Amino acid sequence: MQMKTKASSIIAVIIIAIVVGFAISDSKGSEVTNDTAIDSSQTLETKQPVFKFSASAMKNSLEDVGYVVREEGLKTLNAYVAEYQSDKLLVRFDIYHNKDNDQIEWVEINVDASGYINLNKPDAQPNSKVVEATNKMASQAYKFPFFNKNSVEEKKLTEWIDSNIAKATKQSKVIETKIGDLYFNMYGQPYMRFLEITSAPKE
Repeated sequence: MQMKTKASSIIAVIIIAIVVGFAISDSKGSEVTNDTAIDSSQTLETKQPVFKFSASAMKNSLEDVGYVVREEGLKTLNAYVAEYQSDKLLVRFDIYHNKDNDQIEWVEINVDASGYINLNKPDAQPNSKVVEATNKMASQAYKFPFFNKNSVEEKKLTEWIDSNIAKATKQSKVIETKIGDLYFNMYGQPYMRFLEITSAPKE
């Protein structure tokens, strides 16, 4: 009975992540254009790579599907931290954005199922079912619409995630790619997955 409850909880979070994937694309469209984020402080002459939507649009979309969002003030940036907890599995989005114009600087997405580790048996082999559930959750969460729906870039991102998500189980092995204007870095541990999305190469 307990296993069924856990499975149901994981499936529920996966559904949440899928809904998030369509929330921006199906919104009013005021935040997204084909080539640039709509922002009063941005102009078409901006030469730096940019995300296709604003930090507040991403925050609102996550809140709409049940994420709890708080704002953290940093020295030069602000961050929206969006979390969704289901049983022992946590999905977290960290959205770092410019204090002045709501422009996203980078995003980190973390899927954490480490709560399922038996602390009395720290050296035990990872539970394959939990690893598989972590992969599925990360695969869905990472497909947040960073690009326009049905675009070439969206298809490339989907293919890259599907091809590499099961390989991202070592923190020392970073899997990276560049799609459109954005840079993606994926890594992890058996019960954790991380994805960093930046508008410039990481130093």
